[in-house]
Amino acid sequence: MKKLLSSLLVLMTLGAVPAVAQLSVVDRFDRSATTDLSTSPPPYKWVKLLNQDDPSASLQINADSTVSVYNALGDGHMGGVAWDSLFTDTSQAAIIVTQKGGDGINGTFFLNFRMNSEDGSAANGYRLAYIDNPSGVDKVILQRVTSGVNTGDLVSIQREIQVGDTLIVKVEADKTMKGLICGANGVRDSIVTNDNTYNPSSWYIWLRGYQFATPAKFTDFMFGRIPADTTHPVFSVTPTTLSFGAVAGGNSAMDSVSVQNTGDGTLRIYSAAAGSIDYTVRPVSALIPAGSSVKFYVTFSPTHSGSAGGTLYFNHNAAGTPGTVSLSGSGSGGSYPVPAVTG
Repeated sequence: MKKLLSSLLVLMTLGAVPAVAQLSVVDRFDRSATTDLSTSPPPYKWVKLLNQDDPSASLQINADSTVSVYNALGDGHMGGVAWDSLFTDTSQAAIIVTQKGGDGINGTFFLNFRMNSEDGSAANGYRLAYIDNPSGVDKVILQRVTSGVNTGDLVSIQREIQVGDTLIVKVEADKTMKGLICGANGVRDSIVTNDNTYNPSSWYIWLRGYQFATPAKFTDFMFGRIPADTTHPVFSVTPTTLSFGAVAGGNSAMDSVSVQNTGDGTLRIYSAAAGSIDYTVRPVSALIPAGSSVKFYVTFSPTHSGSAGGTLYFNHNAAGTPGTVSLSGSGSGGSYPVPAVTG
């Protein structure tokens, strides 16, 4: 009980009470040390990941009620476990860093989520990766996971992780994925992305990482539900048409539109893209708080002579998605790229 209370006191000093108040400490790792977390008795539901590079690969419970990676093959090899029950969207999970360790290259520790199985070499899903860099700034990344370990970075943040920091992953009802760092020093950072390449209706959570000479240690595995969001963002854009006129080949023209959120919840612009190679837009995504607006800049660079129409699409989390803006312009004189010859 003392361990649980101390953990909650730490979390309450983070300036992020709304995030952690929805979490329950499920495992404090306060039992006998072992090299295999998966041998824990009920009510714990840990199981080893299937098809790891050695049968011993797991997480170990240390004498100080923390866990770290264990693999009999030694440093540079991975170990991991899964919580053997299924989660659904509007779930979140977290763990607290108690000792740092890493080489700046391999992932120190991963919170995998939306994983479609417990197979360490075949499952698909996502993960929050924490990479400790002893000679520089640490990094936290939301990644897409294919075949257990092959990854693609989605969004990242350079952030020095401190002992006592809490790493959190959240999957919202609209499938927005968030990675949060709730700092022991009161500083909170987050990264947000939306990707449905893999979209199981129910999924597993893993804890996994690499073994290092100085092991990274963690405590207090937590998870919980995310309360339903009763707020409603409202999308609007002005103007709804942009006309660039005549632009000579090799040149470009820029204009902008303003996206407003007149609702009472955060408006998420998952993507902004033009349906024509003659137009580009920046930024390509945005989070717009209630009552705020963001400018999107559109550049017209004609690739051919004559009329060049297009449409700017905003995919967002409000009603009526996607929002659109009509684009028009024409190429007039100048030089244009020579089309590639095929066949």
